[in-house]
Amino acid sequence: MGVLLCRYWTVFLLSLGIAGLCAGCGKVTPEERDLHERYDYRDTRRIVRILLEAEAQLKEEGAAAFESFETDRKRWYYKDAYLYAYTTNGTCIFHGGIPELVGQALPDVVDAEGRELLTMASAAAADPDNVHGWIHYWWNIPNRLYPAWKSSCNRIVTLPDGTQVLLGIGMVELPREREFVKSAVEGAADLLESEGRAALTTLKNPLSRYNLLGSPLFIVTEKGDTVIAPTFRTGYTRNILEYEDDAGHTPLKQAITRLADADSTWVILLTRDPLSMNLHKMGLYMKKVNMGDETLYVGATAPLPKPSWMK
Repeated sequence: MGVLLCRYWTVFLLSLGIAGLCAGCGKVTPEERDLHERYDYRDTRRIVRILLEAEAQLKEEGAAAFESFETDRKRWYYKDAYLYAYTTNGTCIFHGGIPELVGQALPDVVDAEGRELLTMASAAAADPDNVHGWIHYWWNIPNRLYPAWKSSCNRIVTLPDGTQVLLGIGMVELPREREFVKSAVEGAADLLESEGRAALTTLKNPLSRYNLLGSPLFIVTEKGDTVIAPTFRTGYTRNILEYEDDAGHTPLKQAITRLADADSTWVILLTRDPLSMNLHKMGLYMKKVNMGDETLYVGATAPLPKPSWMK
């Protein structure tokens, strides 16, 4: 009875939320629906929305839009997020966070670990697996000595005069979205399909876009032998098919079983927080890659969002 009552109130409250959305905002656009289906967190949706609106204004007004980007802070800034724009040769033409960068040629700028930021951003913006051109890197924060993880989304925008620019916006310590993990796994699978095992050199590189926000991807065979282990990058192979999470489940085995009839799948695993000893849900995204006479499985994990009463 308690479970049924809980489900009733969940449906009722959700219906109120949807009704309120419809009443307050009118018809939900396909773009807004896509953002809510693609991203779990409000901050992510907000900065993507800013990027898409800035892209539309830049296409219409050209470089004149930069004045609005600078002065209309309520519209174009959000928490620590700000817009930036670069030419295709790496010259900064707008920067909402560090204005003194404008006019500087920065094609070789790298983060604290050596990631080539503009090269990564341009490649991400052109990657069909990476819908909003996400990259993840270390960045400096005002009034802090050390850098922190930053996630930025990027678009290649063609101005009215035909000039192409890289437009982006990012936020420090943005939550690791399931979409980020899915994009990395899908991209890694595409690379394996096109290059075979030669792709492993790139996929093992901790600075590649396939290893993000402290969550490196891993690759296993049908039997569960590691090709790229979740922990060690080289020199160590083990079988993890029977890996058990902190609730005794075998998520890798479950995922591979599901992939007998599918190309990709999500499964849930439970991990214990060492500080609180509570169990937390993680999502494991895994994709099957057929390479001739060999089948490999690419996977990575993302924390699942907590309900508001657990925060």
